Amino acid sequence: MSPLPASVPAVPPSAEASIKPSGFQEVAAAPPSYRFPGIEAIGFIRPQPVAPAATISRLSGDKTIAGLWESIWVRPSEGTILLPGQQFVVYRALARIVDKAGKKIIGYPHYLLGIVEIAAVSGESVKAEVVRSFREMRVGDKLMPRAVPAPDAEIVLVDAPPGLAGKILRPEEDLVLLGDYSVVFINRGRRDGVAVGQRYEICDPTLDPGTGLSPAIGDLLVLRVEETTATALVTGAKREIPPGAPIISAAWEK
Repeated sequence: MSPLPASVPAVPPSAEASIKPSGFQEVAAAPPSYRFPGIEAIGFIRPQPVAPAATISRLSGDKTIAGLWESIWVRPSEGTILLPGQQFVVYRALARIVDKAGKKIIGYPHYLLGIVEIAAVSGESVKAEVVRSFREMRVGDKLMPRAVPAPDAEIVLVDAPPGLAGKILRPEEDLVLLGDYSVVFINRGRRDGVAVGQRYEICDPTLDPGTGLSPAIGDLLVLRVEETTATALVTGAKREIPPGAPIISAAWEK
C-alpha cells in the first residue's frame, strides 16, 4: 500500500473510533424482543363474555367442524351490519372462573378459534370464508371484530414492577400439568401494573422460600393483558407445573 501523502496526517488507530462524519447521529440499539407468530390465537379472560357481532349458523354440507378455506354461514346479532371484506375473530366463551379462596368471580376465558372474512351478503344469509384456522370451529361459535391493526408478533421485553405476586389461574388448553410453551391465564392485569413483555417467575408451591432453596420452577412471558388478568407463555420450565402455582415478578437479565 502506498504511504499517505505528507499533507494528509495519519489517524492513530486509537483515535479512529472518535472521528464521526458530519451529521452523524448515534442510533440506540433495539430493545431485546421475542417473536411469537401465534399471537392472534392467544385467548383472554373478561369479566363478562364478549358481545358477539354474529354467530355461526351453518357449515358447508353436512360437516360438524370447519377449517381453513372452508365456507361458513353466520347470523348477525341484532343491530349489526355485515359487509363483504370485513374480518372477524371466531371465539368460544368458556365457563366462568371463580376464585374459591376469595369467593370471587374472575371472569370468562375466551378461546380463539380462527379468523373469517365476510364473502357475500344476501338478505339474512351471510357467507364467510375461513382465512386463518387456530382450532376447530363449530355451529354456535361467535364472531367479534378483528383488531386493526393486528397485534404485533414482535414482543419487546420490559421489566415488571418489583415484588408483584400472583398465581396461575388455569391453562388456556384443558391441561392437568403445564410445561414449556403452555399458555396460561394469571390473576394480575393492567390495573396491577402488568404489561406485555414482562417476565414472572413461577414458584414451586411445595417449597418454603424461607428454606433458602430456590423456589423458581419456570418463567412466564406476558403475551396479552386485560384489566384484571393476563395471558402468558411458560418458558424455561424445570419440571411440570400445576395450575394454581404462585408467581412473582422478575427482571430480564441485562
